[in-house]
Amino acid sequence: MYKNISAKVANRVIIFLLIISRVLWTPLRYTLLVLCIILFRLRIKGLRHVPQSGSFILIANHQSYLDCIVVSLALNRLPHYVILGSVYNRVPKFFQQHIKCIPVQPGGKVIDTAVDILNKGYSICIFPEGRRTPDGKVHTFKRGFSELHKRTDVQILPVRISGAYDVWPTHKPFPAILSAPIVVDYFACIK
Repeated sequence: MYKNISAKVANRVIIFLLIISRVLWTPLRYTLLVLCIILFRLRIKGLRHVPQSGSFILIANHQSYLDCIVVSLALNRLPHYVILGSVYNRVPKFFQQHIKCIPVQPGGKVIDTAVDILNKGYSICIFPEGRRTPDGKVHTFKRGFSELHKRTDVQILPVRISGAYDVWPTHKPFPAILSAPIVVDYFACIK
């Protein structure tokens, strides 16, 4: 029962957060940061590794519904997100142009679209596991991000998220406030 409720609530939360983050990112960034620090004891490490200009591919493990937000809070500019087409298709058409997501559709040309975006100087966030972890562990990466890197030769910004699964695992309808701390570690870029 919780699994169905959790998926529906989480998809709505993701859509809402993506829309809000794109439309009002600058004024809300610091508010979200403070809220995440208070509610989820967020800690961000390795900010010196985040490129201030140019394209990069941000790759992170995918622990929770909160991942898109917590990895973005340290960035001066929001990346384009590679997301499941089923989530993207729930976003009203008016907002689809504002959230700058790349939907993964069967038979789609995700890599071609992402290459175009990177060649224009923008950045992309990919969760290479392809889904949120069901057990808190890092699972096998899909090969899409490496194909993208080969075709563009832009920097890869590796990011480790820890604690987010404990805060909001896939089987829970809501996050646990003031539970485990969420830590986002940015590591040196890989060329």
